[in-house]
Amino acid sequence: SAALVGVDDLGIEAVAAAGAPTSRLVVVRPDASSWVKAVEVLIGAVEVVLVRPPVAVGDALARRIVARLRRSAAVATALLVTGPGSFPAPVRLRVAQARWAGLEDGHGQLTARRATVVAEGRAVGGGSRVAELYLPGPDGAVHPVEAVRPVDELAARRRLAAA
Repeated sequence: SAALVGVDDLGIEAVAAAGAPTSRLVVVRPDASSWVKAVEVLIGAVEVVLVRPPVAVGDALARRIVARLRRSAAVATALLVTGPGSFPAPVRLRVAQARWAGLEDGHGQLTARRATVVAEGRAVGGGSRVAELYLPGPDGAVHPVEAVRPVDELAARRRLAAA
């Protein structure tokens, strides 16, 4: 189960394409004064809460939300925060670079998006870590780039190993 709080531009089709069951999706469109209460109610009730705060979140409010996450016992909830407002978090993820695959000579279908994802913050030792991921891969799921090898490359490696 998942919830979208203040994320008005994410369509149900996109959620379904990402593999999330839309029958267990809660969509909340709160005003600026009630988004925090909506997030606090959903923590522990659903597995993932994606929230776009309408304003920058201060340290005290962020600590309150994180404390609520730690206290939730019924369901372990992942809180994902997006948007221009800041939210002090132990880990921040950002896509530093991305390119799509699948369109050839102006026609075809987008099949995969290769992205350079950077993790920064206290949870990664104050520095940063970089990963190359398919967001999504050809099968619609997230994969590390090295886990998805082109068939031609695998065949070449087998020929070298056999020689």
